[in-house]
Amino acid sequence: MKILLPCLLMASSSAWAQPVAPTSPREALLLKSHNQRTAARVLLIGGAVVAGTVIYATAPGKSVSFDALPLVGGLGVAGGAAVLSSIPLFVASARNKRKAQAAISLQLQALPAPQWATARRGSMCPALGLCLPL
Repeated sequence: MKILLPCLLMASSSAWAQPVAPTSPREALLLKSHNQRTAARVLLIGGAVVAGTVIYATAPGKSVSFDALPLVGGLGVAGGAAVLSSIPLFVASARNKRKAQAAISLQLQALPAPQWATARRGSMCPALGLCLPL
């Protein structure tokens, strides 16, 4: 046991575990939106499973002892709270995704030129675009 702790400290001190920072604000907002949506889905599904289990356990025909009723009621409230707490995360995720879409982007666009004007077809030109959601 005395050897295990120093070995774990040495192994963890040399580990490179720094997260990779996003290169642009757009990527940072998209990553934040993705993480918020994942957390919201976890809360929604987990709360629904807990609330569904409580509803199934207290269905007519099932015998629940009076000693377990406060626990079952508490689990039902916790499941409902988890489901309700997922709503603000979905809203924030959508807002961050909308902010990320309203960014300046640099991309290659096809030139809308007649065939006789250019010798090669489908020539590309760099273009700067600004997308503002309404």
